[in-house]
Amino acid sequence: YDEIEKNEFFPGATELKDGVSRRDFIKIMGASIALATASGCSIRKPVQKIRPYAKMPEDVTVGESLFYATSFHKGDDVVGLLAECYEGRPTKIEGNPLHPQSLSKSSHIHQASVLSLYDPDRLRNSMKKSSVIEKKEVEFYFRDINRKLANSSGKKIGVFLESKPSPTLHRLLKQLLFKYPNLKLYKYDSVNRDNITQGLFSVTGEYIVPNYNFRKADVVVSFDSDFLGTEISSLKHTRDFVSRRDPDKSSMSRFYAFESNFSITGAKADHRFKLKSSHIEVILWKLAYRIFSHLNVPVSNEFKLGLKKGSSLPLDIPESVVDSISDDILLASRKALLIAGPNQPPSVHALIFVINQVLKNHGNTVGYNVLPFSQSDIVKKTS
Repeated sequence: YDEIEKNEFFPGATELKDGVSRRDFIKIMGASIALATASGCSIRKPVQKIRPYAKMPEDVTVGESLFYATSFHKGDDVVGLLAECYEGRPTKIEGNPLHPQSLSKSSHIHQASVLSLYDPDRLRNSMKKSSVIEKKEVEFYFRDINRKLANSSGKKIGVFLESKPSPTLHRLLKQLLFKYPNLKLYKYDSVNRDNITQGLFSVTGEYIVPNYNFRKADVVVSFDSDFLGTEISSLKHTRDFVSRRDPDKSSMSRFYAFESNFSITGAKADHRFKLKSSHIEVILWKLAYRIFSHLNVPVSNEFKLGLKKGSSLPLDIPESVVDSISDDILLASRKALLIAGPNQPPSVHALIFVINQVLKNHGNTVGYNVLPFSQSDIVKKTS
């Protein structure tokens, strides 16, 4: 230690072993950087001319922003937003204070959406088999398709779509199917809630979607659901959920979360339980068995056997924990809320619906809305 303290540098640190001194090394590097800088000075950006307005557009003041009301949809979920524009160029997204889903708030997805307008890979021309085609070719191509459709009533022709809650789109699709009855429509959404709609359809016979009211919920139990983060209506859910999470108030809600991955929603839970996604249905059956038994709900023999079988399945969570959660749910009754994520199978969402109905919280902490344009066959299809 004494030798190291006396010598500021370790052996070989002051000079390189290959015979090149530190001073010579710095000289060579300095010359290289100088040459690189000099060569870069010859690069010139293309000349672009900035011209003033010959006639100033209406409502445009140079240097001042102008806000336009717009909307953003992800699947069948629509949020009203405001787009901040400078001389016709959108630069920032804000929540629309007049829209019930946003109320001046926006998510990270909404904020990032403006970047897609300036994406260099954004499609700028019409494409046919990975090749760019001109506008006239597009017209000829669609005329040819129109002739084929007229001759075959749309047979062997398919239209590939994503979910869009647009009245104009569904009106045009209805006209297409009326004119070409053999036309096939296909739908695909990488992010969807097909499991929810199919699960609810299996018990109600209607294409409906849940609408949660966290403001009225005293006890919330989440099953693999990230309703504060990535799921539909997260802005509204966050606002309502936070309104009941003030520890200085006696009306603070209690939140249980069962999830397979750590999420924003799970981080806010009073009691978080890490559970395999495939085991979510098991814990739900155990809770259902306790709730139905306590309330003496009359059920069919088939459902009764399902309750007994589901409640007897093995699970890593202690039975005492399940008992405590079921007691909280029963105590809250109409002010309890059970919610499942879109990745859970339809059977989970069907069971969630039944439990919420038994607790009589329909119209209080949960409601159901008819899926927009659910009479259309394209809406009924799954991705």
